[in-house]
Amino acid sequence: MNNSVTQFPDLPEDVGCTIFELAAKNGDVADLFCRTLFDPEASKAPEFFATHIKIFALAGISVNDKIAAALRKCRGIQTLLVWSHISNRNLQDIVNSSEPVLTPSRLAVFGEIFPEGRYQFHYPTFHKVTHLDIVCFQEADWKEGASLSQLKCLTHFSLDIRYRPSGFVEMVREVLHMCSSELRILIIWSDEGCFSESHHCFGDVKAISEGEVDVRAVNGCMDSRPPNMLGIYRDGYHLSEDWTDTSADPENDFWAQAEAVIQGRRRHLEQVRKLASLSIVSFD
Repeated sequence: MNNSVTQFPDLPEDVGCTIFELAAKNGDVADLFCRTLFDPEASKAPEFFATHIKIFALAGISVNDKIAAALRKCRGIQTLLVWSHISNRNLQDIVNSSEPVLTPSRLAVFGEIFPEGRYQFHYPTFHKVTHLDIVCFQEADWKEGASLSQLKCLTHFSLDIRYRPSGFVEMVREVLHMCSSELRILIIWSDEGCFSESHHCFGDVKAISEGEVDVRAVNGCMDSRPPNMLGIYRDGYHLSEDWTDTSADPENDFWAQAEAVIQGRRRHLEQVRKLASLSIVSFD
């Protein structure tokens, strides 16, 4: 975002063609944005923000009443990213509303926004989601029969399970079983220790890497590049760029990296099938 924006009480006309990011590193930006929306003397028409704000990213800042009210005004948001450990009851009310307050196609949130740690996706907020990222903190997140099958548009799914101490292969199988057939990619972000052969979760990492769990499941690491091509690598900074379309290398974002891994597996399986077919013919 152009730094000059913060010097003025209103937003530039090209905001609809660019990204307005509520930056985690600068709480004043969030305050400025809220003041702009609710300033009675602002030059923008009431529907301007509903039609022009497409990406809303917020990290490390609680969704207070002002920001929640701002979100409700930005009804045309296509990408919503909220990464915050701070209690976000306001965000819970928006995401889990029976009314279609927001209907993004790309959504990245912490699991804490789901009441009682139970993931339910039947709310209108999720009806158009194609790309979903959830940071999991609770061990039982996926053992309560989450309604993933209702995400009919979901094609790209990533789960950050770095804060879970136990193995995860069975959880991955459960999640994939609950997802619709439209799902193309499932990325499992694990702690870097899991990629060490001495770690108790290494067997799970290896099983996913070798495609034994599901060809669509891919390991990911945000801390360091995994050894021996066991998974993709993308740090938190570049992840946020990928989500907000500000990456200098968009063709190498984390989704593209995962897609390349999956395509490589499919080619390998096809070669194996061809070789097996030739062997059968030759044996006959």
